[in-house]
Amino acid sequence: MPALTRLTGGRLAALNHGTIRSRAVSPSSVVVSRLQELIAAGFGEIRADGDLDPVFTLHLSDLDVEPLLERVGEVDNVGARRRWVKLRLWEQLKVTESGALHDERVVIWKGTRRTAEFVFGKVWDDSELYTDTFKPSVEGRIRFVLDYPFDIPNQHPSDSAARVDELRRDGLAADTLVWLPDHLSVTKAKQLGRLLKIQYLLERDRLDDYAGNLASDQRMRIRNQLKAQADNLTSQLTTVLQQLYGIAHGDEANRSAEVPDGRHVLSLRPGFEPRRLHAAAGFEYNMLDLAGKLLDDIYPKHPDLDLQKTGKAVTGAELRNALRVLTDAQVEGGGRTVVDRRQLAPLKRIVHPLELGEVHDGPVTVSPEWQRRIERLAARHGRTGDYQAEEIRGWIEEYGWTGLDRPVANLIIAVYGLLSDRVWVYNGAVEPAPDLERIGPGWALRDQPKPSAAEFAAARLRAQRIFGVTVPDTLTTRTVAELARRVRDKVTELSDAVTGVERALKERADILRIGDENVDRRRSARHAADLLARLHRGRDEGDTPLLRELVAVSYDVDDEVIGAAVASAPAQLEALDRAAPWRLLEAVPDLARRDDDIGSRARGLLGELAEAASAHERTTALAPVLRDVEEAASALVTEMARIDVPGRDPEPGPGREPVPGPRPQPGPTPPGAGGVPGHDRPATPSTRRRRRVAASRIATDLHDEVAALEREIRAFAQANPGTAIEIEWRVTGEEPGSSPEGPLRSADAPLPDPGSSPVRER
Repeated sequence: MPALTRLTGGRLAALNHGTIRSRAVSPSSVVVSRLQELIAAGFGEIRADGDLDPVFTLHLSDLDVEPLLERVGEVDNVGARRRWVKLRLWEQLKVTESGALHDERVVIWKGTRRTAEFVFGKVWDDSELYTDTFKPSVEGRIRFVLDYPFDIPNQHPSDSAARVDELRRDGLAADTLVWLPDHLSVTKAKQLGRLLKIQYLLERDRLDDYAGNLASDQRMRIRNQLKAQADNLTSQLTTVLQQLYGIAHGDEANRSAEVPDGRHVLSLRPGFEPRRLHAAAGFEYNMLDLAGKLLDDIYPKHPDLDLQKTGKAVTGAELRNALRVLTDAQVEGGGRTVVDRRQLAPLKRIVHPLELGEVHDGPVTVSPEWQRRIERLAARHGRTGDYQAEEIRGWIEEYGWTGLDRPVANLIIAVYGLLSDRVWVYNGAVEPAPDLERIGPGWALRDQPKPSAAEFAAARLRAQRIFGVTVPDTLTTRTVAELARRVRDKVTELSDAVTGVERALKERADILRIGDENVDRRRSARHAADLLARLHRGRDEGDTPLLRELVAVSYDVDDEVIGAAVASAPAQLEALDRAAPWRLLEAVPDLARRDDDIGSRARGLLGELAEAASAHERTTALAPVLRDVEEAASALVTEMARIDVPGRDPEPGPGREPVPGPRPQPGPTPPGAGGVPGHDRPATPSTRRRRRVAASRIATDLHDEVAALEREIRAFAQANPGTAIEIEWRVTGEEPGSSPEGPLRSADAPLPDPGSSPVRER
């Protein structure tokens, strides 16, 4: 029937109209209360679903669970009851049990994360909770001590209240709140004992052991019946706990002894008295409210970083972003900058409460207030020189802003460094500004002398022209330090290459035709090496002296010329230090002495090389010219070898005429020419290459000489397919100071016939 479905307290009272009478409360409330008492008394057939207006259902069973509960034994004891209450309280407070002497959880207060500690024990018993148990384990934390809602005979909540009063009289001052409950009534204590027995049976399949004589379907029905009773008892007893700890109102029959004057929460902080608890608001809400009021009293001037009451803590990323915006405003905008509208809310949340500046609809301005405060406190303490970060942190607390999170206080310290135009040092050495999380012991702010405005402008311009680095044009300690750091980095990066270019130009001066030290390239290379050497020597003398040295030194070439020499040094040095091209270029002067087209082109090639090598790097880049000259020289050598093959006339080409004169004729090999005596071979002196290597230099030079020769032979063979190539080696004489005997063949010893030698190639 519809009238008998979803039977709530109101519907049951209506169905039994006139049976239940009460002047104080409504009949429906009386029905709900009585049915819940029946459920708690062990009538598991009655089920209640819901909290505010539960729906009651009846589940009939012919199975009796009481004999099973009687057989359970002594699982209902004081220890088990305390354990159950602690777990329920920790569940309601959202505290995780750790097994340590106290448990912890984070509470969000004024946009910052704080740690609250929790202890559960007999407050009146000094053998269980000694005096130090009532103190937070770490300075800056708060602690809650919760008492048991029951005790041994002849002990009452008033005994625990008396212990708190005794601790106060003994002078204990701690940021601790003691939460005292009323005691459970005998009836409710029995219900708790029944719940513990039911839970024991339902754990680890114990029901199968205790009801093994029953069929499996009967055991299943008993299990379901016990589960229903356990759920009902857990729900009711949890509600009773709210009443016992002063949060909710309830039936007076649920408690046996009350705390004095209804004061459930007592404070060990002098001068702080907690307010009454919020009725029906829950354990966590009341705990957070108590924690917030206690922290308000501990840190009365702490800024509120959560004015919108979001319940969220300020993050490290938000603090770093605020510092970045304020830095941009101070360094680049003269104290003002404009940010995207999406950043306004998180910036305002931090900048306004900390009094670091103003955030409007677009512009963000930096306030100098903290600079005045800190310097006033420094003067009061007679402090000069470096201001230690931890010292400034103490001055912030002296001003009254106690209890700030380290990252929040570090933000104020960092902004003061911006406002006061001080440079960061770590253990006495100048360092770039650290991340907020790193500011701590060892870090300090130093008032470092700065160059004049004219010196800074000149250094900034010269650093840009020579090293390609730049910083904002605002003269601050930060920009001075940043410019000096970037110049140092460039000096360290390029010094070796710049010095190497100056050396290599000197070593290659003959072939490059730049023997004069005052040719443009050698002069600019020398000036570049001198500048970097000066800056390298002064790198540890401080930022301002380094920039002044950069400005003071002068040369007879423009900064852009020196800058080009510095920037291109690695590429120049690589091109100048390559061994193979130079061995090829060494043959060009010999070719230039020819009176044919090859000689003319060789002379032009040498002139092109000398012209490029003489010019400033800014005018002509040397590395590409060296690559082009190397290719042209290789082509000349190849063409010369092809033209000078015996019996072959040079082929005229554009701008090229046949070389007049008789063609070389075959003839006998001159004595000592390295051939076998008595053998006549055609001689081609114009294609012969002589490479002399002293015996003492074999280990170092032979590989490169052979490699260069191989490249020439391969180039010739490619240009002259089908031409025979003969390779021979001989001894040219004794090296001064060497023994006439040795592994080398003597000058008079006959060489093997090239026709049968394995080194003959085609």
